[in-house]
Amino acid sequence: MADSVLDPEVTRRMARDPVLRHRILKAVQTAAEQIHRRRVRAWVASDQGPLPTWDQSWELAGQEFTLVWQALGRLATVSPEDIDRAFEICS
Repeated sequence: MADSVLDPEVTRRMARDPVLRHRILKAVQTAAEQIHRRRVRAWVASDQGPLPTWDQSWELAGQEFTLVWQALGRLATVSPEDIDRAFEICS
């Protein structure tokens, strides 16, 4: 499902790196859950329109992730562990 909502560059990188694929899928899943909760709360509060669907929330999460991925450029592929090590070296 994630492949259908992510930028083609993201899915190409996911295909080449299983660890990165796991990180991306986990991040999109977490974002989709947060987005869906936020959308359902807003729907309940407004008492208008149709109930937001999970698929819509998943699509929005994919769009948000793709935007962040594009903004980070090459930094998007750096692991959290490598970032932590770089900060340890600098401090």
